[in-house]
Amino acid sequence: MTLAPVVWLASYPRSGNTFVRTIIYHCFGVRSASIYDEDMGELGPSRLIGHIEQSPDGTIDFGDEPIRLIKTHHPPQDDRPAIYIVRDGQAATMSMFEFYGKRMPLPVIIEGRNLFGSWGGHLRRWRPLERQSTLFLRYEEVLADTRSTVDRLAEFLNLKPKSYAVPSREDLARADGKWIRPEQKRRPQLSGPDLEAFWRKNGEQMLNYGYARLTGPDAPAELNP
Repeated sequence: MTLAPVVWLASYPRSGNTFVRTIIYHCFGVRSASIYDEDMGELGPSRLIGHIEQSPDGTIDFGDEPIRLIKTHHPPQDDRPAIYIVRDGQAATMSMFEFYGKRMPLPVIIEGRNLFGSWGGHLRRWRPLERQSTLFLRYEEVLADTRSTVDRLAEFLNLKPKSYAVPSREDLARADGKWIRPEQKRRPQLSGPDLEAFWRKNGEQMLNYGYARLTGPDAPAELNP
């Protein structure tokens, strides 16, 4: 029996990995897994994103899926094809801080003294714009134009879309509220010394990938052309 090819779905934490998995499930009917066991938690929105949980022995049964799509936040393990999602590092950093219930201090996240490293360090390790067989997606563009994202995924994965309909953000948030936050919930932003520290650590990669500096505690980050 020939195994379906592996495609990594890679990103820094809190950068839209779950949403892209949701798109792939609803638009192509393809389920996906994760290198992390119990990744979605007991009450997570697994049924909405097509999550395949690991068996107790760590194996993953993909059944007859045409590809073995596997989520990871870790550095690349090999040169197999990958979809890499990037999100404004300022937003991803604060979302990660909130996701861990503020148990992981913000400076630890900014400096990368954690399991996943820093936002900029993650990009340096993956090099998604130079890496072979890698589809580069921006989270901001995925949200703004999901239909075009589906078309790009279709070409990269060599799959035909079955639909362009994706559950709303509110539907996904109601399933748990942790992996995908309600849209109306105010999002804290980096400011003051934390913002300065972030740019000292990650500024080069922010500029390399076209992201602008926040100009105030409530100002949205802008994506440069």
